[in-house]
Order: sequence, then C-alpha cells, then structure tokens
Amino acid sequence: MLLVEDNPVDAMRIRQLLARSKAADFTIDSVASFRMAAERLSVGGVDMVLLDLDLPDSLGSATYSALAAVAPAVPVVALVRSTDEALGVEVVRMGAQDFVFKNSVSAEGLARVVRCAIERHRLIASLRGLSLTDELTGLFNRRGFTTLAQGHLRLAGRTGQQFLLLFADVDGLKDINDELGHHEGDQILIRCAEVLRLTFRQSDVVARHGGDEFIVLALDNSGDGGQTLRRRLASNIARSNQEAPAGVALSLSVGTICFDGRMEEPLGALIAKADQALYAEKRARRASSAPPARIRQ
Repeated sequence: MLLVEDNPVDAMRIRQLLARSKAADFTIDSVASFRMAAERLSVGGVDMVLLDLDLPDSLGSATYSALAAVAPAVPVVALVRSTDEALGVEVVRMGAQDFVFKNSVSAEGLARVVRCAIERHRLIASLRGLSLTDELTGLFNRRGFTTLAQGHLRLAGRTGQQFLLLFADVDGLKDINDELGHHEGDQILIRCAEVLRLTFRQSDVVARHGGDEFIVLALDNSGDGGQTLRRRLASNIARSNQEAPAGVALSLSVGTICFDGRMEEPLGALIAKADQALYAEKRARRASSAPPARIRQ
C-alpha cells in the first residue's frame, strides 16, 4: 500500500490504525507529495493507494485526477477531513473506490474499506477482456452485470453496505424504430448509456440488460431511498434532450429498490422487485395521463 500524506501526525495515525487491524496485514510505503507518489508508482508493486487530496504540490479533486492518470490500474481510497465530505463524494464519482474521514475512522473501519476496495478492483480487472460488454453501448451486458453484481453483493454481505438497484426501460423505442428507423433507435440507446454513465459512479455496475432495458447496482449512502440519484438521472436526461439534435427525445421509465447487503437476498429476487417497481411507475404514469416524451414535432 502507498500512503500519500504530507502531515506526519496523520500519516502516523493511519499507519497505527492499519497495524492494529486484526483482519489483514499491510505493507505500507509512505510519501509526502504528489511528485513522490508518482515516482513510487512508476516503480510498480503497489496494490492500492491511500491518498490525501490536499498535498503541498496538488490540491483537491485534481490530486485524484493526476494520480489516476499516472496509475489508472491502481485502486485509490481518498483521505478527507470530516468537513470535506462533498470532496470525497466527488472523487468517488470520478473513479476512486471509496473515501474515509481520516481523523475519525477506526482501525477496523479503515481496514474494511481497504479490503473492499482491493477486492472490488481485482474483480473488475478480472472481467476485462471477457465477453461481458454490450457491443452497441459499451456498458456491461446481462452476463457482465450478473457476474460483477454478485461479487458486489458478496462484499455487501460482509460489510452491511446499503445498495440501490435501478431497472429502467426506454419509452417508445418501438415507435422510434418504426417511424425513424433502427439507426435512430440505436442512437437513443447510446444516449441512454451516456446518461447512465454520467449519473452513476465508475464503481457502480451499469449495464444494458437487453433490448430497451438497462439496470444499475449502485452504492447508496444518501439515506433518502434513492431520491438523490433519481433527481440526478432526471436532470441528466433533461440536459441530454436539450443538447440532442431535433427529432428524438430520450425518456425512461424507472423502478428502484433500496436494500441492506446483509439481507443476502438473491440477485434474481432483487431484480424482480426492481422490475415490479418499474411497472408500478408505468401504471401510475398511465393513471395520471402523463405520457412520456418521445418524438419531437
């Protein structure tokens, strides 16, 4: 592990916390600047990085971006102050595996985050090169989703993390294909994939489930039952429609469920519940006579 922390007191505390962990032994190299971190990473042999985002030669989310450019294959957990939660969330959206409050995290809490980050990253790396992606959108396909999601749920069963499962389909895709051709329908599916990538974090599992259906398994630390993620998705759909050429508007029907990973419910049962939530939304939409936006005139 590479610990990148310029404050010697904080660096010592992190090392002591990891040394007290009963779950794993860690070999730690410490450096105090981004330049030194880049030099150490160039040598190789680093399984993961604990990264303070405020360094003498780099500040904020730019620190993560620069480190990811130097070593894109190495998982990163960010160290932030308790007042910088928004910064931690930002870098996770950018691709960091997780973040911790460096002044309040416990020994076992820090060790658990580190183990999960390494295991999650190794699982993703093991899937690369397999036939697990959808050719049209570049997202995971159904097989890729099932493989990766089951790994996430095994981790969740040990850590008790909260997850959100989202099931969505593209409204009116058949009409678009019939009226404008399958090329236009493919473009709508590609735009949907782009919106989902923008909405969710790199560490979330985003997939095209088949046809006009998409599915996402995401960590949900908001505590609001997925409402924040749904609002972000709606905002990104609206932005996509504003930027798209005249002709076709993207509209999704969405079902979501939130669950505790410790419940150990089978993935198939969770997907069935999210599918039921999707069709409940469709029924509510029909009852309110609020048709989805489809083809602009």
